[in-house]
Amino acid sequence: MDTRPAPGTPAYFAGRAEAFAIIRELQEAADDVSRAFDVYEVAAWDTAYETFDGTFDQFVERRGAQLHAADERYEEALGRARSHPAVREILAAQGREGLLKDWLLAA
Repeated sequence: MDTRPAPGTPAYFAGRAEAFAIIRELQEAADDVSRAFDVYEVAAWDTAYETFDGTFDQFVERRGAQLHAADERYEEALGRARSHPAVREILAAQGREGLLKDWLLAA
């Protein structure tokens, strides 16, 4: 039995709005992970780290913490996205189903 609201009803549009907000949150979290990982990787290979106010180890530790926090936000957003019935449908229509995969978590 399909329990989704009928298209065109206020409940339908409320569910869609919620789904789009979840998708936006998921995309932002994915972007944060990607940026944090890129900066962490660059820092690990950057020979000009002496310009950082502190030691290289402190820099890597701080960036690692940022990467971990971004990854946690992504995991939480991914869980919300997977549990919402309209998110998969919307992402499939947009050709963006890849956002629902664990590809970032393996990075």
